[in-house]
Amino acid sequence: LGPLALAAAAFARWDAQRPAAARAAAGVLLALLTGTTFARGRAFRGLEELWSDTLVKNPGCWMCMSNLGELRAKEGRPDEAVRLYTRLLEIRPQHFRARNNLGALLFARGDLTGAEDHLRKALALKPDLASAHTNLGAVLYKRGRFAESVAELTVATRLDPASVDARDNLAAARATLAKRRR
Repeated sequence: LGPLALAAAAFARWDAQRPAAARAAAGVLLALLTGTTFARGRAFRGLEELWSDTLVKNPGCWMCMSNLGELRAKEGRPDEAVRLYTRLLEIRPQHFRARNNLGALLFARGDLTGAEDHLRKALALKPDLASAHTNLGAVLYKRGRFAESVAELTVATRLDPASVDARDNLAAARATLAKRRR
């Protein structure tokens, strides 16, 4: 505020000495600031624009990569989400949410080995992450490792009793395991 107050005082003094020149300068300054505001305002139209603009200016912004990755995944653009999460994990390998999200995306692509690897790393970083247990349980089920799947999904339902995915997957894994044991 100090520099702004000083500039305002200098402008007021200039206005007293040369009112026409001061008013013309104020008009030019107002037009310049208005144009700058409109140009910069585009970056704030929505979250996608904000995160994309920030990434252009700060390519190492891991938070933007995470948020944009989640947005891309929700929009059905998994390849872009995978790229963003991969970049993010190069910068912050301990980001458990990105590991979980990347694991889920790799599972959806059919890369069970990559998915399991990222999900296990996410759980090593945050053992109480219910969604990672749910995702890992789904991967293990798909790999035919039903007892391990039941174990992971049991933990997931204990951590998040409201998770419909965890409960549904647990029921399917238990049913499959029971059939195999007969």
